[in-house]
Amino acid sequence: MCVRKLRAEVLDALYAHLKKCSRLCGRLPKTEHYTHDEHVCDERCGLLRDHWTSRPHQCNGRCRPHRCKPMAPGSILRIHAIISAALNLGVRYEWIDRNPAEKATPPRARKREPDPPSPAQAARLLNEVWQDDEQFGLYLWSAFTTGARRGELLALRRNRFDFEAQEVTFARNYLVKQGQRIEKDTKTGEGRRLSLDPLTCELFAEHFRRRRAALAATGVKVPPDAFAFSPDPAGAHPWNPDTMTHRYGRYAARVGIASSLKELRHYSATQLLSNGVDLRTVAGRLGHAEGSTTLRFYAQFAQPADQAAASLLSGQLAELRKKERLRELFSQQPTAADGGALGALATALAPVVRMEYETALAYLAEIAADRSRITGNPTHRPRGDSA
Repeated sequence: MCVRKLRAEVLDALYAHLKKCSRLCGRLPKTEHYTHDEHVCDERCGLLRDHWTSRPHQCNGRCRPHRCKPMAPGSILRIHAIISAALNLGVRYEWIDRNPAEKATPPRARKREPDPPSPAQAARLLNEVWQDDEQFGLYLWSAFTTGARRGELLALRRNRFDFEAQEVTFARNYLVKQGQRIEKDTKTGEGRRLSLDPLTCELFAEHFRRRRAALAATGVKVPPDAFAFSPDPAGAHPWNPDTMTHRYGRYAARVGIASSLKELRHYSATQLLSNGVDLRTVAGRLGHAEGSTTLRFYAQFAQPADQAAASLLSGQLAELRKKERLRELFSQQPTAADGGALGALATALAPVVRMEYETALAYLAEIAADRSRITGNPTHRPRGDSA
């Protein structure tokens, strides 16, 4: 289609179809070819199928007839943003007169409610995993305590740790795409240095020590840039990210956790914010450039923090009500009271306003001082005083 003929209704039709099916499947049945090059169709070509892998393969029972699956609104919004940016460039270069994407109506993104495990569930999960697989247990421990992404943890190497300074540097991200192992920059394109607690440093140091000891008998030396989490004894390559996800799902089901591995980042953000860590620090640990990203996507509504907020407000108002009631009762006294009289007055009024004696006495002394300063003005007469 010529870009000059593109209209907002065409984009709306695209978004409507993506909301029904993410693959633009169109009408069924149709033939889906395993390659775009010239070829002789075989069993790999057939009715539109959902293949179990994107790599070239012989279809089997895992490649099933296609079932429409809608694309997430957030993904459609990203597509819309890309199209809109490209059309803005066309306007800038005077290829088109206006941007039709400005009048298109992409779907609204639904706010995703995080569902991280509770601290009790996290403890049960770690105990369950550590009994069977200490390396995977250490991986989950790192995910809980650092909030790092799945690929960032898998790309972690031995020389990224500084146990003396109790720090670790996340500088790379690891993924497997179409069978290709790819190590690239982090999601934000920038590395970050995180502080580690002494226990985490001890766990990693012991993990590396055991690896060296196990290979010492065979004469194999572990290189300093060995991957921290690897199926290879020498740490030559990391685990497949999908392996960690599936393994987590099996263990999580045992302890009643229904959320995914990614929710461990939510756990880290939620617990830090709930326990008073400032937003800038939390965003930095998670690798977010803006604190708003942390609040919008990762900070779960924390019940303990909400209860603390409610207690703070109600407790403050209740205390102010008692103080104002004490002030009102004190204003009914005809003359200012000295120290001894304030003690007797606090004894009498504390039960009335439901306040501790020491607190009531301190408030009365403060109120009496205020009253003395006010009565120094001859035009002011406290309420309850005679003219």
